[in-house]
Amino acid sequence: MVPRSAATGDGERVAVRNHLVGAVAAFLRGLGGNPLRVYLRGGSGSWSWSRDDVRLGRLAMASVYASGVQYVHSDHLGSPRKITDSSGNVKAYSDFYPFGLPAATNGIQPRWFAGYELEHQNTATTSTDDLYFLHARWYFPTMGRFLSPDPVRGKPQSPQSFNLYAYVQNNPINAVDPSGLAAIMLTGSRERAIASAMAELDYFGSLIARMVWSGMMWFALPQQAQEAVQEAQASAEEPPPTQGEDPVTRLVAAQDQARRTFRRDQDTGQTYCNQATLAIAQAVGAPTAPLVDAQGRALRANQMAQSLANSNQYRQVSDREAQALANRGVLVIAAWQNPNSTASGHVATVRPQGVPGDRPVAGSVMLPLINNIGRRNEIRALTQAFPLGPGNPPVLFYAPVGR
Repeated sequence: MVPRSAATGDGERVAVRNHLVGAVAAFLRGLGGNPLRVYLRGGSGSWSWSRDDVRLGRLAMASVYASGVQYVHSDHLGSPRKITDSSGNVKAYSDFYPFGLPAATNGIQPRWFAGYELEHQNTATTSTDDLYFLHARWYFPTMGRFLSPDPVRGKPQSPQSFNLYAYVQNNPINAVDPSGLAAIMLTGSRERAIASAMAELDYFGSLIARMVWSGMMWFALPQQAQEAVQEAQASAEEPPPTQGEDPVTRLVAAQDQARRTFRRDQDTGQTYCNQATLAIAQAVGAPTAPLVDAQGRALRANQMAQSLANSNQYRQVSDREAQALANRGVLVIAAWQNPNSTASGHVATVRPQGVPGDRPVAGSVMLPLINNIGRRNEIRALTQAFPLGPGNPPVLFYAPVGR
């Protein structure tokens, strides 16, 4: 039996009742879907603050309780192996079988395998029938399978993804699925695994935590709420693909072709980011009028950035929405306008996450991922693709209107 819970319209839980102890836990979640603050209501009916979680992207780093701070020591998947207090004393530890079934645990565990939330079904000490909440779906670690099929379906370039109930394409040692929608392959080293975890933001439709429960109401911050609404609208307005057409596959193929075709001129040093962007837009059927001059030639990068800003065929979107749209196969153009009018700016397209074979060049800001055409044609982090920093204009993102 799945515990009774209260959720937003898109299935994101904001409260759950533990039938084993009769307590109710209410969550204030961030835009990544992870709990940031937890409240409890006991048998007396009164609410009390339980803890605040401190995170680095998806990875839990520490929890703040009334009794003090506890630090989480996680492996490359995000599984908490030990929890210590400020003095270094071990408060809890855990080990897991490959597909997430707890092998050995001791102490109170607020998070479990790969950092997922676990729901005890019958007893608090037996785990063989417990479930993990992965937001879009429930995962049953005893069988290594989800309880419902993958709503995203599969991709031709990754045949294992057509097994719609399999967890992370049957590769649980090297991958996680924090959203329940797509396996994310991790890198070999812990440092790069942490960088990858920072990129594992889960783009749900609407993560506005609005809840009225015993006189309590929570709202996301206004800017975050606005971005969440935009993401929800983008999800609702995206037209379904025609029969036999996969928009993600089409976008990825166009980007791959552009990286092979538009290479830097070794003699002049000239790059062709503007021509590559136009070619990708043409390949996926996106509007091209704001990208070309009167003769149909690609505008220079600075001119293209200005044209996109003034266009009624493209709308500006946030960085979070940009990645969410690209993950659905929608063309999103990243544009940086050089303040030096005699120099060239830079344009590129946002790359979907989780493409097999992609090895993004990491930077301090991972998302959105950029399909970069420049000195080197490769998948890059945002800060590796554009000259961001003090005194430089920001990178702006544009998506076709109605997408």
